Amino acid sequence: MTTRLVALTFAALVATNAFADSKAEIGASYTKFNNALKAKDLKTIGGMLAKDFTWKDKSGTENKTQALAKLKKQLNLPFTVKKIEHTMGGFSEKGNTASVKSKTVMTATFTNPNTKKTSTIVSTSESTDTWQKSGNTWLLKGVVEGKNTTTLDGKSISG
Repeated sequence: MTTRLVALTFAALVATNAFADSKAEIGASYTKFNNALKAKDLKTIGGMLAKDFTWKDKSGTENKTQALAKLKKQLNLPFTVKKIEHTMGGFSEKGNTASVKSKTVMTATFTNPNTKKTSTIVSTSESTDTWQKSGNTWLLKGVVEGKNTTTLDGKSISG
């Protein structure tokens, strides 16, 4: 009986450590993703997405090609990302798939064409993200967008 208890305890510790390792690895992937976003590095971002990646928001679902094309247009706009803060809320893992409740706050600046002054835009987004382990790498498989708010110079512009 004692041997079984020790074996079960050991198995639980191994599972807990694997869970913690996965969460840390995915956390590092978010950091890499956000750094690539800040640098407007579409190639790195594309390499972090699974082949069957999907992005779902209130207007519908986009596949990887569509989502990257939309992101490319956004990254070509004349803005500078000043800061990206990301927090992982709920985290669950089953096999080679993980689900993360995610919140991102991005602050960017641009020259307002109307006033010729620097404006600040702050975008806060919540999502449920699905990650899939491929070999030793976690790839982002899907994003289901939740609540989003955006302010321009402190005033809400969310639709």
